[in-house]
Amino acid sequence: MAEFQKIGLLLSSDTSSSAENFVRAAHQLLDNNHNLYAYLLHTGVKQFSNPAISDLVLRGLHLHICSLAAEKQGIPFSEKAVFCGLGTLASIIRNTGSFIFFPSVSDKIEFPGPHALVTLAAQDTSGHPAGNTLETLRVAAGLAQLSDLTINLQLHDKALSLFELNTSHPELVQESTQYLHLLQEAGGTLFLTRETDACPIPYDLLSTAQKPGLYLEIG
Repeated sequence: MAEFQKIGLLLSSDTSSSAENFVRAAHQLLDNNHNLYAYLLHTGVKQFSNPAISDLVLRGLHLHICSLAAEKQGIPFSEKAVFCGLGTLASIIRNTGSFIFFPSVSDKIEFPGPHALVTLAAQDTSGHPAGNTLETLRVAAGLAQLSDLTINLQLHDKALSLFELNTSHPELVQESTQYLHLLQEAGGTLFLTRETDACPIPYDLLSTAQKPGLYLEIG
């Protein structure tokens, strides 16, 4: 970990376990004199008012917030953070040595190597038929379209269940398919954990030899 001087942090859940892990790791990294660039995505923007995160900003954390997510959650603009879009998230991923995601279902904090895999999804608590998968597909497509990152998208079993809603929610499947087309038009590749007839566009299996680049994991 010592070789990474610029580290990106992604918080995409508002659960207390995710926030606590995020705050604990950020303090540890700041204690070791690393430069931190954090991005709040999905419901993680709700943690903007968390005093513990405000304390991290005072210590030098560079805080960025997804403008669209903030608008959806009714969070007003503030000069305490940079309200921005996916282009900024792509820049953080590109220009940091390591990028750390904080899941809401685990207390374990891992410090991965440089950009082997970036997890964008979070545990869903909304009750929406598509969960967080549809929104995360939008983010993946946006990163591919708005940056020069090579995006290889991995969909696991939970995310694949979205395509099985074609009978009950065809509009959700149609929207998700549009995002996947945008991803592939930008040069990205879709990987699935298992074969399925439900996926509407070409894909490779995870067992396939993977190309170099950034891997985004959903589900």
